[in-house]
Amino acid sequence: MSLAPGTRLGPYEIMARLGAGGMGEVYKAHDTKLDRPVAVKLLPPEVASDTDRLRRFHAEARAASSLNHPNILVIHDFGDLEGQPFIVSELVEGETLRQQLDRGALPVRNVVAIASQVASALAAAHARGIVHRDIKPENVMRRPDGYVKVLDFGLAKLLDQTTAETVMSPLATRPGILMGTPRYMSPEQAEGKSVDERSDIFSLGVVLYELATGVRPFTGDTHMAVLSSVLRDTPRLVTELNPAMSPDLARIVRQCLAKDRHHRYQTTQDLRKDLDQVEQSPRFRGLEESTPGIDSLAVLPFENASGDPETEYLSDGITESLMNRLSQIPKLRSAWRHLERSSRARGREAEGAAVGRAIRSAGL
Repeated sequence: MSLAPGTRLGPYEIMARLGAGGMGEVYKAHDTKLDRPVAVKLLPPEVASDTDRLRRFHAEARAASSLNHPNILVIHDFGDLEGQPFIVSELVEGETLRQQLDRGALPVRNVVAIASQVASALAAAHARGIVHRDIKPENVMRRPDGYVKVLDFGLAKLLDQTTAETVMSPLATRPGILMGTPRYMSPEQAEGKSVDERSDIFSLGVVLYELATGVRPFTGDTHMAVLSSVLRDTPRLVTELNPAMSPDLARIVRQCLAKDRHHRYQTTQDLRKDLDQVEQSPRFRGLEESTPGIDSLAVLPFENASGDPETEYLSDGITESLMNRLSQIPKLRSAWRHLERSSRARGREAEGAAVGRAIRSAGL
């Protein structure tokens, strides 16, 4: 069932529906007890009756709540609503990496920053014997300030630290059962074999490849075709698709995507060390320093295209409002009065060269 705004789950008041995924619907809610916004994930009725998925849902709450890391979603509480379990977590404002990828590949510096934060989160989880198993762009949120949060440990598997042969966790996956998302699965996941932290490293490599190039490394028209691609295909070099990519970062992605897990990074800590070296390298720092910044901006007057002289004030008002907002940005020079006079003196046929002269005379 969908929850209407105003519905109460104990101290949590539902405000709006945020979306839905394989593990349930997500709502924005208000914690009336602590006066803070939270996110509520509610398992759908058709899934709540599935004993196996219900166990995984409860395991998500226990596993994620045991983790204390700034790049991992914080779990506040979990409970039950008329037979439907729910999890209460912090509310993260921002976009998923999938939403950002919908606009194309990300700048190299952003890719490295995201990789470092996700690797840091996974290292903390792996240290507690928790493998995420479903790292993908939809499960990573990026806040406007660049801070990253890893979501949804619902497919996590708790590894028994006492023996390599026997997994004692109730999250143990039966052989031959696939859990995860085909395009981001490791080869061992695709074959239904046991997984460990190196499987998460492969999935992170797939995400980084896509962030850097805007292209998925493994494709197919069906799930089976995608799994076949994961098992057999060698993706094109990152530097072929994105010549601006740091060769060191391209090498890191390539090592993450090794088919044989023994040829990948063996721990996320090792991966983090290499990412840190990339960030500190003179070549990478030079990339940032060579990127030009914007310190001045000119906005031409808006034109009233309606032909109605009574709405002429709107074009003036929009221009002035925009420039007033821009003037509040520190270290940004802006001007429009001079351009307004110059442009209107020439009418609609003002040429680019004339506008350029006006910009130069305005000192921009």
